[in-house]
Amino acid sequence: MPPPAFRFLGPALRQLRRMRGYSQKDLAALADITTAMLSSYERGRVRPSLVTLGRLLDALDSNLTELGRVMRQRQDVEEFDKEIRGID
Repeated sequence: MPPPAFRFLGPALRQLRRMRGYSQKDLAALADITTAMLSSYERGRVRPSLVTLGRLLDALDSNLTELGRVMRQRQDVEEFDKEIRGID
């Protein structure tokens, strides 16, 4: 079973893509993958290989540090939401 943080990988990739103003079609072409595959990565159905992740980050003009920061932000938001719901 993958570490729980991996569930934030796909949404973080989507967030970076949107921050850069790319459509899925644009990013998929830049990273030399199919749009369907990118969609699967973003939805967390499939994890990209390290090579593919590197191509995606290169196409996004990003790096593992930024990806990790975005993943952590998403995790923090989810944990905060859980705390808020627990108050009600």
